[in-house]
This record gives sequence, structure tokens and C-alpha cells, in this order.
Amino acid sequence: MSNPLLPVSLFALLLGAAALVPPALAGEADDCLRNKMLEGYAQGWSVRTSTSASLKEGESRVYSVTLHKGAEYQIFACADAQAVDVRLVLHDADGQVLLNEDAVDRQPVLTYTAPATATYYVAVHAADTVSDEAKAAIGMAVTWRQSP
Repeated sequence: MSNPLLPVSLFALLLGAAALVPPALAGEADDCLRNKMLEGYAQGWSVRTSTSASLKEGESRVYSVTLHKGAEYQIFACADAQAVDVRLVLHDADGQVLLNEDAVDRQPVLTYTAPATATYYVAVHAADTVSDEAKAAIGMAVTWRQSP
């Protein structure tokens, strides 16, 4: 039985990050996401998952992710200059808000230690963009490490 929390090699991290961000969204958000993942990797964090979306003001994407009991997670987003404010919200399986990053920020971060292995939901919300019609490229990643 394989351990779903085994660290990703740096080579796989670089290849995986490139494969997960569609070419249309490459640019500032993609560069930021890769840099944050690489910085985290150097500090002992491993990538659990990453994804990206192009969102207009007021739009959201919700992603499900299995978090494992006792592991510490960082969930972060990076947006391009079309975004003014991006929000991250972590929900449990019942829809209850566990964490809500609501500062005006293009690079929000949540840190969470899972009390139980379960499915959780990460909502990425383009709260504000430079105009009503602007589409912001937003990358999101979930990284983990064993709690000390």
C-alpha cells in the first residue's frame, strides 16, 4: 500500500507544476505559484495538489481535497494583475467554514492541521478585479508536511 503523503521529488514538482497550469493561464500567476511551491519545497513542504482557473469578479471555484489527520497544510493562491482581491475559504464535508482568509490580497494563504482524515473543500473566490469584465488568472496549491 502506498503512502499518499510521500514527498514529491523536485523534478516531479517542476514537471507537475508545468503540466497543471493550462498554457492560456501562464504568466504572472503561474510564475508566482511555481515560486511559492519551490520556496515551500526548500522548507520541507510537499505539493499535495495544484490547479488554476480564470475567474471574473464574483466568480468562484471549489476544489475537493483529502487532508490527512495530523498533517499540516498550507493552501495558497496567486493571482495576476487583473485581480485586486482573491479569497480562500476552507470548508469541511458538512460545508462549515473552517478557515477564511479575507484580507485584501492577491496571494492569500491558509494554514491548517487536519484533525481527521477526510474530504475538505477549498473555495477560491475572485472577490475583486480591475474591472467588471476582467478575467483574473488564479493558481491555487495545497502543500503539506508532517506536524513536528
